[in-house]
Amino acid sequence: MARRHHFHSVDPSKNRARFYRITECQTLFGERVLRVEYGRIGTNMLKARDEVFTDDFARALRFDELVRLRKSHGYSLVQAA
Repeated sequence: MARRHHFHSVDPSKNRARFYRITECQTLFGERVLRVEYGRIGTNMLKARDEVFTDDFARALRFDELVRLRKSHGYSLVQAA
């Protein structure tokens, strides 16, 4: 089952309004990937990268690692699916 987590980090005193999204998905060729998207809230500019995995366990560990990392950097979970 695909998971998706969406995070925000908002601090007006530092002029910071950022988002970070992690999504498990599948490519057209059947590869399982983690898609990471991030950027400034309210803009159309988006940065993204895909991490391809052959092992489901390794992909799940990486997903959990990214969630822990975002939380340790002050991001709060907005939506989880």
